[in-house]
Amino acid sequence: MFKLEMLPAGCGDCLLLLYGSKKKPHVVLIDGGVDDTAGIIRKRLERLRQSAVVERLPIELLVVTHIDNDHINGIIGLLKDGAPGLELKDIWFNGTSQLRRLKPNEPDDMLGGNAESDEFALTGESEPLPSDFLGPREGEELSGIIALNRWPWNKTFDGGLVGVRSAGTLPVKKIGNLTITILGPTRPRLDSLVTAWKNKLGDIGEIAGDMLGRLDTWPPEWKNGEGKDSSRTNGSSIALLVEHGNHSLLLSGDAYAKDMAASLDRLCNERGRKTIELSAFKLSHHGSINNISKDLMSRITCGRYLVSTDCSLPNAHPDQQAILRVLKHSTVTPCFCFNTAHDRTTVWSDKRMDVTGGGEYQDYDTEYPDDPSLGIVIDMES
Repeated sequence: MFKLEMLPAGCGDCLLLLYGSKKKPHVVLIDGGVDDTAGIIRKRLERLRQSAVVERLPIELLVVTHIDNDHINGIIGLLKDGAPGLELKDIWFNGTSQLRRLKPNEPDDMLGGNAESDEFALTGESEPLPSDFLGPREGEELSGIIALNRWPWNKTFDGGLVGVRSAGTLPVKKIGNLTITILGPTRPRLDSLVTAWKNKLGDIGEIAGDMLGRLDTWPPEWKNGEGKDSSRTNGSSIALLVEHGNHSLLLSGDAYAKDMAASLDRLCNERGRKTIELSAFKLSHHGSINNISKDLMSRITCGRYLVSTDCSLPNAHPDQQAILRVLKHSTVTPCFCFNTAHDRTTVWSDKRMDVTGGGEYQDYDTEYPDDPSLGIVIDMES
């Protein structure tokens, strides 16, 4: 078994990756959506615990990609009472413990080890930032919860940062039977995060200018030119390529298209391939046009694209231009898997001929949840 459950997470992300035995699967959790998602995660994990007949359900890995509320708040809610019934084997999260050790203008080849190493851990002595440098926001709250409970925190990276160097091979980690290649963030994105963190507001983050106020109309019309994401928190996203057997998942958080393309280009060169073949690609930033590019699409071969959002914000994601960009540049017939059936997502199925009838774009498929309360399940081996 190898499947990904894209749980209902409001306007955010909450991904549950299961593999191995159906009765006693190995569990990886990536992000936790908004506040209300905590209860959904807790119920789903409790069902898994009861099915496995164990006192505490082992979570092989918990990844919090970045500090925006639509990714982190559900995790805070899940863990704030000490997470009874769960055994957390490692938490990947770039929090205060790691970021306070960054020195301004320090090159990334000084972050422990040497430039050729695939590690990104901070080792040795370094002068920490002042204790009040990072403001008391969601990132600090989660950092405090992890520290208070003494859970393993970036243990795979010797307690240091999760990220990639500007040169050398990309970091590759073995988590159970999974092979995980780290694609981001880079050191410049982490430096930028530190300057943004202390001013982080208690809302859905810095993305309001991107998510609100668009005037999409149907049928969608192609627009030339590519924008870019300006959110520094999005740029700090932990981006991963997760491989199990012959299957691979690109889980990008809200990472920048430019950064993803650069890391995938490095990976293609390392593996001697023209493209990286994917079983599924969780589109960055909930299907934002500013986080998908022709350059990124040229690095992958993929037939399944995942979009996580409940479309709860006015004129919110997924962006029509993001979907069109996939249709224009995909080399195989794509299927778009939405974790919510909403007017903004079902229109792609209901009015498909408006898009494909003219022949400018290739045909495509769509999938929606059978049970909206459970989100959508992507079974890689079905």
